[in-house]
Amino acid sequence: MDSRPSETEFILILLIGIGIMIILGIAFILFYFFSQNKFQAEIQKSQKKELEYQAKLLSNNIQIQERERERIAGICTMELVRN
Repeated sequence: MDSRPSETEFILILLIGIGIMIILGIAFILFYFFSQNKFQAEIQKSQKKELEYQAKLLSNNIQIQERERERIAGICTMELVRN
């Protein structure tokens, strides 16, 4: 008995295998595309938070400098009034 598949069965098996490989390839490409988009969104979110934090630090620094300038100006004014 010949247990080998016939030529049509072989072609059918081959086409099914090729179809499965194409589907897996497309699935992999879609997975990669969506994961990259999600990764980029997370990076942008992190960068936005970092910029907000830096802006807050800058604002606080400016406020502290202004208070220090006012304090120094007050001291200088008091020294001028005394003399």
